[in-house]
Amino acid sequence: MDNQRDYHRFRSLLARMCETLGKPLTDELLESWWKALRHVDFDVVSNRIEAFLARADEATRFPRPAQMRPKHLVPADPDQPQRNHVRDYWRSAVVYEAGKAVGLSMEQLEPYVEEMAASFGTALRELINELEGQETRDGRTIGQHRYCQREAERIARVYVNPRLEVA
Repeated sequence: MDNQRDYHRFRSLLARMCETLGKPLTDELLESWWKALRHVDFDVVSNRIEAFLARADEATRFPRPAQMRPKHLVPADPDQPQRNHVRDYWRSAVVYEAGKAVGLSMEQLEPYVEEMAASFGTALRELINELEGQETRDGRTIGQHRYCQREAERIARVYVNPRLEVA
């Protein structure tokens, strides 16, 4: 769920469930449910709550948040570092395009990145940061891919080409 877009809708949905089942909606209850379900799409949670209420009778107890989460959407382990899939995508694209520009595979390019971490590696990292920021702000576009290809090629030609010609 999106904090800006879905929080108030989620609060209203939870308030309706509380009213239906005779439980007071407290700030603590709202925050507990939000934290437990914030990684699940709002429509999924809404549909599950609607189905739960449709089956409810006088003996129905107030559910736990986990009952409103599909079984396949287990929350992430807080002790495990979270992957940034957008950044991973652009890292792969930038390194691929840089290698392609100078005729090297990603594995063959790696020693150059390590050897010239302060220059070549930093330039690649700055391009990755820029692309990650653009996608986060605007979504992924074909223009970003063209920019990635052009800039990764330019960076590789500046830093790697002179070394290849010497070797």
